[in-house]
Amino acid sequence: MIGAHSVLVLQPKVVWGSKKPSDTSAELMLEESCALVRTLPDWRVSACELVSVKYEIDRSQVFGSGNLQKISCKVAGDASITAIFVNIDVLTPVQQTELSAAFRKPVYDRYQIVLTIFKTFAKSRLAKLHVAAAEMPYVAARLRELTIGAIPDTLNALDYLGGHGFKILEERADMFKKRESYLKKVLVQVRKTRERTHEQIRKNYPLVAVIGYTNSGKTSLVNCLTKSLREKEPENLQPKDRLFATLDCAMFMGQLPISRIKAGFADTVGFVADIPASLIACFEATLDYIRHASLLIHVMDITHPDAKLQQITVHSTLKKMNLPSELLKNMIEVHNKVDKAGRIEVQSLSNTTLDVSCVTGTGIPRLQQEIDNIIKIVDKFITVRLKVPNGGEQL
Repeated sequence: MIGAHSVLVLQPKVVWGSKKPSDTSAELMLEESCALVRTLPDWRVSACELVSVKYEIDRSQVFGSGNLQKISCKVAGDASITAIFVNIDVLTPVQQTELSAAFRKPVYDRYQIVLTIFKTFAKSRLAKLHVAAAEMPYVAARLRELTIGAIPDTLNALDYLGGHGFKILEERADMFKKRESYLKKVLVQVRKTRERTHEQIRKNYPLVAVIGYTNSGKTSLVNCLTKSLREKEPENLQPKDRLFATLDCAMFMGQLPISRIKAGFADTVGFVADIPASLIACFEATLDYIRHASLLIHVMDITHPDAKLQQITVHSTLKKMNLPSELLKNMIEVHNKVDKAGRIEVQSLSNTTLDVSCVTGTGIPRLQQEIDNIIKIVDKFITVRLKVPNGGEQL
């Protein structure tokens, strides 16, 4: 079980240099870091701070000696702090060991926090396999360097090996590799089965993958687009206001009101910025839906202060997937939550952009019409009109 924590959140603020973020701010990054912590049950943010870093964050202790001393004194003087989250994508084993020793508390990086969220909320066997596979490379990189207490208690990959606490023995490295190899083989078989399922679905229905940054409103939109074929709302289509509310990808059938075409709408795992390549394993089911889709709908929370970075994160991830150019060209960008105040102006990166509200229904009919138009072209639907005598045998 993952215990409760009261967390000090530290956001390195690069003052200048190539590593200074250009599409967001340290303040907004700190906000998201705190939101990630609050996503975990029984976890709370004890305090959060911006910590200036001159030009790089790859020194052994991340922060300069002066800042490190200040943080250490703060941690020592506040008994409520039980863990520290340094918002860096991945701390090196040396950095994690040094910081844990300096603070005398478990130290988390972004990789661990996101992975812990996945471990907490993953329900299906596939999601749990993806989490286990994503955890392996992280712990494997630390087998030699780890000291007692260097890995927080939420990462328990070593438990698979029969280990006790954090006592790492050299001979267990081979056992660890075998476990990792086994997980990869199982996931390959699961993926082949999923691909056959997707291909079968695509033979009968168009597939629309609803994608976007975490907590942008994807589940709410899928709910709006598919409710015409449902008597009641399934539990996994009930939106939750938290990051990574959807961890088990699912497809729901909907019917387009104009052509009456039935289509599958995939509710996918949300993307998030600054995720290492090895953690993408947790998103493999989402990526499979994207690869097999007739159409992509990119949902954006247009009221989020970091909407621009979220937009760039999704598009950069899609570019790395080597998707067909037509699939990207036809993608619809949906600016969601227009019923709320504080709209952020961003430049659209898609040929088709629509404003919608899943709460009021604004823009949903127009979106359905656009989906209808694109699906008929992409999947080569033909409209045929037949004249049938009123009361004739043909009826």
